[in-house]
Amino acid sequence: MKTTITTLKKLSTQALKKTLKLKMPIAFPTETVYGLGAPYDDEEAIFNVFVLKGRPLNNPLIVHVSSIEMIHSLVESIHPDAVLLMETFFPGPLTLIMKKSNYVSALVTANQDTVGIRMPNHKVALELITRIGKPLVAPSANISGRPSGTEAMDVYEDFQGKIPYIIDGETSDVGIESTIVDTTREPFVILRPGAITREMIEKVLKKPLATTINNEIIAPGMIHPHYEPNHPLTILRGNDEHIIFYVNQKKDALFIGHERFLPFIDIQKLSLGQDIKEMTRYLYHVLRQSNHMDIKEIYTHEIDHEGYMNRLLKASKNQIIDV
Repeated sequence: MKTTITTLKKLSTQALKKTLKLKMPIAFPTETVYGLGAPYDDEEAIFNVFVLKGRPLNNPLIVHVSSIEMIHSLVESIHPDAVLLMETFFPGPLTLIMKKSNYVSALVTANQDTVGIRMPNHKVALELITRIGKPLVAPSANISGRPSGTEAMDVYEDFQGKIPYIIDGETSDVGIESTIVDTTREPFVILRPGAITREMIEKVLKKPLATTINNEIIAPGMIHPHYEPNHPLTILRGNDEHIIFYVNQKKDALFIGHERFLPFIDIQKLSLGQDIKEMTRYLYHVLRQSNHMDIKEIYTHEIDHEGYMNRLLKASKNQIIDV
């Protein structure tokens, strides 16, 4: 199969219909990461998403919508506080867990009675969903376990010859997957941190979120290896001087991190940017770059951002050294 990188404007209605008829997913950009999309009610196409990604069937999918109206047929009801969050953060990098309706397949939800729903803040994603005329399931467009794709060529690297189209939308602005909030529990609880923080959500709700979750809850990104580069990654905890000294003793290694470190690093190095927003945006891209480098290991450092550290800890298999 030929894989074509195109724009949504150049993708004809005929080509889109043919792709849907073949039950093949289509990769498209969102503000978080690129997604591998299929109609939420087409079980054959959804199954192909799982197969192509190598994604376990017990890992539920998030349903993406382009309007609030699309949500009503997907859920039994919407909590008043969930409405507040949608009014504030939709479209945006927030997924809300709600009780699913009978219209949502158990394949989407991993046999759970809840479904995750979000409205991406990306004009290409919204237009694609609108053109198809129904919500799309869209896990990250990468082989399961690898760093997610944040630009079209990342997706091409994983799915060349496996899917017909990758819709180009430049580099994802946020760079990590959405915050997931379970609205079926009182109080609400964050199942996966992201760009929308606990503080931002609590400010809208005017009450605290729960701080713990029960073991039976399953949400994307919770139970399987994620975001891992090809080389072992270690997080260093300590002051800048100690981190720099430690890293400079290493051979055949790569350092990735804040721009401030780079002038003092003697080994191979890649910048993640000059602030938290840039570091979050470019984390996956840099991890993917490292896969093509002649190195044996990767070192980085902590930052004060829950969503970023959630991904970094998964990518490193929780390997932290105090220096």
